[in-house]
Amino acid sequence: MLVCSGKSTAGRMLADALRYAFFDSDTLVEQAAKKTVAEIFEEAGEEEFRELEKQVIQTLHGYKNCIVATGGGAVLKKLNWSYMQQGVVIWLNGPPSLLARRVVNDGVEARPLVGGGSTFEQTEGDGQYQKTVEKLEGILNERLPLYRNADIEVSLASTSDDDAGLMGAPVHEVVLRMLKKVDARIKEAAQMREGRKDFKIEENKSLTQRLIDLQKGEGTLGNGRDDTKEEE
Repeated sequence: MLVCSGKSTAGRMLADALRYAFFDSDTLVEQAAKKTVAEIFEEAGEEEFRELEKQVIQTLHGYKNCIVATGGGAVLKKLNWSYMQQGVVIWLNGPPSLLARRVVNDGVEARPLVGGGSTFEQTEGDGQYQKTVEKLEGILNERLPLYRNADIEVSLASTSDDDAGLMGAPVHEVVLRMLKKVDARIKEAAQMREGRKDFKIEENKSLTQRLIDLQKGEGTLGNGRDDTKEEE
């Protein structure tokens, strides 16, 4: 869900593995607007982009057997969350230091929220990298409480200490991590459903009397509120 997290590449590979359809919200926004994301930001501003993004997510939320890669800022609109959480939400989590390397490597001009502004774009070398890290840290701090609502968190960090590892784990490894966590999530949900089938009520005098009292409007409900008192 963050800038340069590899969500599009990993999402497409995940969809192929599951034999699901794949959609990229940024791509669909660009097709609808007939402009790139960078152009939308420059000409109309972020709010216009977020509105188009919301419309795309609203359109896709009713689809089944599909993977949708959303931009990291999609979480900023509550309505988007209501749509996204009808499925399984995966947070691709990478430290700003890792994501900054990817942004600088790809070119900051393609990332409006990170590379916007002529002063920033003119910075080169280590200075550009450090500014990118700082920018990403600010974005992450703002969105972190929302990202933590995701059903699954998958790390982008590599287990390798070589130079390649500085750019994070290979895409196939990230996808494998997603598949394992999705599988665990599905099995956990299945166990919960089975557990509900074993639900039993042991009838006794105490329970019977409590239900009778509640029917009469006497006693206290499970939420601790005394329903026999009128609300002020």
